[in-house]
Amino acid sequence: VFLSLSVLIMGTGISNPQFSATNYVLDYSINLLHPDRYGQIMQRLGPNVNSFPDQGKNQVLADFNECLQNANPALVSEYVKYRNYSYAAIGLFIIGFVLFAIVAASTEAGVTYGWVLMIVFFVIGGIGMFMVNAKAQGVAQQWRQDIIGKLQTKMANWAAMYPQFTFTIIWPVEVWRRSTSRRNGRRRSSRKLVAIWCYVRVTQGPCQTGHNEPILATTTGGAIQQPTQVIVQQPMVQ
Repeated sequence: VFLSLSVLIMGTGISNPQFSATNYVLDYSINLLHPDRYGQIMQRLGPNVNSFPDQGKNQVLADFNECLQNANPALVSEYVKYRNYSYAAIGLFIIGFVLFAIVAASTEAGVTYGWVLMIVFFVIGGIGMFMVNAKAQGVAQQWRQDIIGKLQTKMANWAAMYPQFTFTIIWPVEVWRRSTSRRNGRRRSSRKLVAIWCYVRVTQGPCQTGHNEPILATTTGGAIQQPTQVIVQQPMVQ
């Protein structure tokens, strides 16, 4: 029976790998959805956790934290800047609605002018929101790749220190949330990305993965192997 630790980080998803393997030692996991609030590294313990020395556990955890802390801080600052810009874009929607209410109440012809002003502000806000979000996602992706690249460089050290164990980076594990609503009698559904998990899995022997767990790189006999093709399935969470 596995000892499982499932943790909800900032309301953005649950780290709970779904698999069963007798050679499973433990997982280290982190949600890398937002560069400015990624939470803490979580651990999920397997049946063979005691076979991995405490020194090794602390080493992997320390190296994982080091990769997070040494990620390019300029990318985090840039991401925060674009997030603030998105708030400004939302402000344009609010301003447009307020101007409509003020102008529409001022004169009889104000309703028409109010509609024009509101539409203008809505269009500007919508375009701004789209552009800002695209920029923010690009920066976030650079930040994630920086961390993943640093993690891959650590794998060789882990494999050299503990060749009897297999170290695997499982990335990206995407979690989507589906929501439904009704408007004008019609049911609408949408989905939102709520988490992008990265796992460092330690096993005795070949790594086995569960649903929606693509292997980015793994060690075998001290050598790092990278699959040539990864198919990512995206489960929905209600």
